[in-house]
Amino acid sequence: MPRWPPVAEDTWQCFEWKIDAADNRVAVWIDGVANPELTASTSDHGGNDVPFVLPTVDTVKIGWQLYQGGTTPGEFDLWIDDIALSSKRLGC
Repeated sequence: MPRWPPVAEDTWQCFEWKIDAADNRVAVWIDGVANPELTASTSDHGGNDVPFVLPTVDTVKIGWQLYQGGTTPGEFDLWIDDIALSSKRLGC
């Protein structure tokens, strides 16, 4: 099971995602550092034994989705600032 990097409490952090439809891959950087354990590709996605297929991306939604139940605390405040969309990596 992958070990997820911690999210720092009361600290601004920079999250970057690269969605590469040609390679069927999603890559993640946190504060400018690549996090390969959060990368999803066709065969390496931490899921069940079926290929990951990147869906067609035609909408961008900015926010937070919590997939694990029973977290402590049971709710979170999230502040989002400085959103940038680009066809190439911008960096933090």
